[in-house]
Amino acid sequence: MFASTDAQTLRARALDAADRIGARLVRDAVRADRRATWFGDTMEPINGQWTVALKTSGPDVYGGTPGIAMFLARLHHATSEKLFAQTADAAFEHALAALDSVPLEGRGSLWSGWAGAAWALLDAGEVLGRAGYIERGLQLAEAVSRLDPTPGATDVMSGGAGLIPFLLRVHLRYGCPWAADAALRHGSALVGSAQRSSEGCSWATMPVMEGHENRHLTGYSHGASGIGLALLELAKLTGERTFRDTADRAMAYEQRWFSPRHGNWPDFREMRLNTPESQWPYSVAWCHGAPGIALARLRAWQLTEEPAYREQATIALRTTAAAVGATAPGSGAWCLCHGTAGNADVLLAGASILGEPAWRQAAEQAALRGIDTYENADLPWPPGVNGGVDNPSLMLGSAGVGWFLLSVAKPDVPSVLFFA
Repeated sequence: MFASTDAQTLRARALDAADRIGARLVRDAVRADRRATWFGDTMEPINGQWTVALKTSGPDVYGGTPGIAMFLARLHHATSEKLFAQTADAAFEHALAALDSVPLEGRGSLWSGWAGAAWALLDAGEVLGRAGYIERGLQLAEAVSRLDPTPGATDVMSGGAGLIPFLLRVHLRYGCPWAADAALRHGSALVGSAQRSSEGCSWATMPVMEGHENRHLTGYSHGASGIGLALLELAKLTGERTFRDTADRAMAYEQRWFSPRHGNWPDFREMRLNTPESQWPYSVAWCHGAPGIALARLRAWQLTEEPAYREQATIALRTTAAAVGATAPGSGAWCLCHGTAGNADVLLAGASILGEPAWRQAAEQAALRGIDTYENADLPWPPGVNGGVDNPSLMLGSAGVGWFLLSVAKPDVPSVLFFA
């Protein structure tokens, strides 16, 4: 009886905190006609240096109005508050009006292009019961499916590896064969662009700065595991061995760099030439490091039942949980992309997929610490913008924190960090 009551109290606190975040988003929306957007701190290149700048939200799901709308739609579903649905409607109006501002070569991106807006519309359409949103989302997805793979755009963040799982979900959920055809086309492009070596398969996903190592990245959003996972999804659907072999070799490339001492995989983005291995950098985030790799391995184990993938996922979850537990109250970002909310969300996924409640308990404790430190103290949740104070978005700001808290309160709310 005590455990049940305690769980109910925890979920109620998490839902209340998510509700308050949603109320602030409604309050802070900048409205014109039927549209709504938000101001938030972002990083912009100014005079050759990355600088905090206040900007309005764009039409991308990562940092813009579709991601905020998707959260508000889910929050309305949980609370029945009409203002959340109405503001989500206005946010989608803004996003749809701004779609043409996305460059052609970026429209196929899940996180920064039309594909993400389509995903948000479909998700909101289902939870709000809006057939019009689903119709518009499928129209956008079909437009994306007609785009050719952009050369060099391979990773989860900006390329085919992010698009493929979304297209496969559209195919399986809505019976759209054109989505599967497009996913196959993008998968073939990934296989064709892989660089093969004795260490496995990898991809050049980000430009190398002068004086830095030219190593292909590990990790989920820009690295080998995110691309490998997309190919495993295709292998599961089609049975084509080429996809499975390339995916396994992508995971092997990444595993080549695994450090047992750190329980983690190195972050090669800004590693200078001839850096001693003892000084290699290790990140702990969805985008780079153990948390995102945990998601890739969890899903890989679901798809293949390979024990090695489960073992690697468990190691990555331990590293993630240690980082979440060691984060002092009042320190560090709380965003989904590279903050505590994202790392704790990974633990929720681990608990669900592996059937191990300890991971959920660690995530719930993080949620309670965050609520006490920020929400109950009437302080802004620290965004994923270095030096920034507030950001409303899904992946860098408060909408993402709200989504995580909603996932704590309502275990049936899916993660937005991967498709499972």
